[in-house]
Amino acid sequence: MSQPTRSTKAQTWKQHFTDFERSQLTVAEFYQSIGYSTPTFYRWKRKLAESNDKVAFLRVQTTDRIGGRGRSVAGVCW
Repeated sequence: MSQPTRSTKAQTWKQHFTDFERSQLTVAEFYQSIGYSTPTFYRWKRKLAESNDKVAFLRVQTTDRIGGRGRSVAGVCW
């Protein structure tokens, strides 16, 4: 069986956070109930927050509708 990818783990933890918010339990109660420790909760919370802060730049090539000349444009992806 293959190991889960980082994005699969991130999706799993995002679902855990959603379930936690709906549970009305404390962090310790909820994560103990699904077999994780409180420090693991905070580690994943930090990891996901850091990944949301990353910015990527994307360069695209466009073609003008008139004349067919290309133009390079840089944009920011969040």
